[in-house]
Amino acid sequence: MSDATCARCGSEILKGQGYAVYSEASTGTAADRRVFFSAPGPSTAEAGDVEHKLLDAMLYCEQCANSLFTDGVWANAKMLRIEMSPEDVSSPSGREAKAEVIDFSIALRMKRLGMAPPQARREARAFGKLWWTDQGSARRRLEAGDPCPNSPGAQFGPESAGTGELQKNGKAVASLLLGILSLLVFSLAGFFFPELKQRPSLMLAACVGLFAIWFGHVGRSEIKLSRGRLKGKWVALAGLILGYFMVVSYIMTMIPSY
Repeated sequence: MSDATCARCGSEILKGQGYAVYSEASTGTAADRRVFFSAPGPSTAEAGDVEHKLLDAMLYCEQCANSLFTDGVWANAKMLRIEMSPEDVSSPSGREAKAEVIDFSIALRMKRLGMAPPQARREARAFGKLWWTDQGSARRRLEAGDPCPNSPGAQFGPESAGTGELQKNGKAVASLLLGILSLLVFSLAGFFFPELKQRPSLMLAACVGLFAIWFGHVGRSEIKLSRGRLKGKWVALAGLILGYFMVVSYIMTMIPSY
């Protein structure tokens, strides 16, 4: 395979170099014939769009990787759609706007997979090496969100949670803490001070339990989507159990005795 070009800036990438990433951004032609770029892609499509194409797997050069894998891009990444005239696409401002959309789409996907900038950069570099030896495999794995077999994260899987550089899902931890908090509030207000059981303190405990349930479900969903890069599914389950127990207990406490 000969040298390639960077999908972001168009500079040359020598054989064996580069960072392979997957962009869920899309490009096409809007109803008014203006060119659009959207991140993360189909979710920002409009009914009047004439054409719509996903950008998918691509190579980044070292300089563009330095711009992409930063805490700032990770923090600012959001759904975004820009439109411009065909003449503006190749202008400096047009290229800059397009690059921002692509960067955001890549960051949103990697955040969803549970990767912070340093880990995402290592994974992209490993895929960059695979790109030159087996581009088809690299593209398939990038699209599926699977770890690169040559990266440190490749050893991670559902059975190896807790080893290597796995990160614990923050929402799973929040679910457990909120579940414990709701149980404590309920116990203090409902059992030690039964005369308070009709008071707002118990309603507050039930609300905290609902938050524990929400964080638990979202956390388990993110852990599942991370394909082994995040741990904490049992922590989230514990938070869910406590949250549901709290809500059911509150409902039962509110039912009058017959």
